[in-house]
Amino acid sequence: MKVIFDATVLGNIAKKNISRSGIFFSAYNLFLEMLQNENFEVLLYCDIKSLYALKKYSQSDDKLRDIQNIFLYSKPNQWVSYGFYLRSLFFPKNIVQMFFAKSFTLMLLILKKIFSVFDTLALDKDEYYVFFSPMEKIPQIFKDNDRIIKFTLLHDLIPIVCEGYFVSKKSWFYQLFNSLNSEDYYFANSVYTKEDFIKHCPQIDPHKISVAHLGVNENFYPDKNERKNHLIREKYHIPKDKKYIFSLCSIEPRKNVIFIVENFIEFIKQNEIQDVVFVLAGGHWEEFIQKLEDKIHNLGVYKNKIIRAGYVDDGDLSNLYSHSLCSVYLSVYEGFGLPALEAMSCGAPLIASNVTSIPEVVGDGGILISPSDSLALKEAFKKIYLDSSFAQELSLKGINQAKKFSWKKCVQEMAERMKAVLESKCL
Repeated sequence: MKVIFDATVLGNIAKKNISRSGIFFSAYNLFLEMLQNENFEVLLYCDIKSLYALKKYSQSDDKLRDIQNIFLYSKPNQWVSYGFYLRSLFFPKNIVQMFFAKSFTLMLLILKKIFSVFDTLALDKDEYYVFFSPMEKIPQIFKDNDRIIKFTLLHDLIPIVCEGYFVSKKSWFYQLFNSLNSEDYYFANSVYTKEDFIKHCPQIDPHKISVAHLGVNENFYPDKNERKNHLIREKYHIPKDKKYIFSLCSIEPRKNVIFIVENFIEFIKQNEIQDVVFVLAGGHWEEFIQKLEDKIHNLGVYKNKIIRAGYVDDGDLSNLYSHSLCSVYLSVYEGFGLPALEAMSCGAPLIASNVTSIPEVVGDGGILISPSDSLALKEAFKKIYLDSSFAQELSLKGINQAKKFSWKKCVQEMAERMKAVLESKCL
């Protein structure tokens, strides 16, 4: 089965910011697993805006370097892609810079349209193909082709259902949302996400949306290497003589980080605890980070109890999780919740939200509480801190729960669904 994989989002692979979110990691792991699955012959497509960045990175990645790109951009448009790459490196800091950035982007879009007449699509006209998008809407050039069966992975409806999320109508999310239809096929990353899309998107045929639970990378495992943890603590300025609670998420309102920080401080105050710090890791929203930093600054003598680790290298995560007192993931809305699954895989006792998709992922592998219940959060902290036997039991439950999820299983479920649809079209 020939599958055209939309690798546009993989253009973020070299970035160390919020662009490398759960959606990015889902796409990358799905891509790697599809390469290993005997059902697939993987071909690549990449939007011109990410083409240069992806090609640049792929030179050092054997898995990407030799994959055929079925959409052949003309030489002029390859230079346009380089222009988009340069634009991605520039962040305007004032109105004048923003004006020039927008003007430059507009010029690139005009050039792209002019040179697109020289672009070619390398497909066999007598064959059926599957186009798989791990994130964005189906490009028009594939949309109009009746011999291409379209599948899109649906992650969540955050801008629709979460208050205060003002996403541009030109964003990838709204482009996808407005393209949803009854003809194409969809995967949802959880049962909750499937039900959410059926509820809010009546244009989708419920019979054409299937659940494919996401997986966890094999790099997430119980890593008890003490020497490595010593070096990692130095790297992220975590005191060597303190226990730590670890939270990894994109730093934004939905992740509930201010609530968690406030209750952590109350927990150590009420119990007169001196040997625990809170480590918060992950890329951040620029418009939210100042609010968080102000909150931390106002903690006074307790502000040093909160450590902002920022972006954490992939190779450090398992060890950080594994040596933590516990991990906290109290998001108010998720389509899946990869960090919760990753924490359990590493054996970190987990405190997580009991809302949206998170119970579906965590099961009995963690302590599930309301993301607004201060008392329950502080009690969970206290129980794990004081009762090492309970913490160990929770760790083992989390490890066993995480074993139910894998990228291999996810891709196999996708393959079976794609194959069934493809066979029905070929009859």
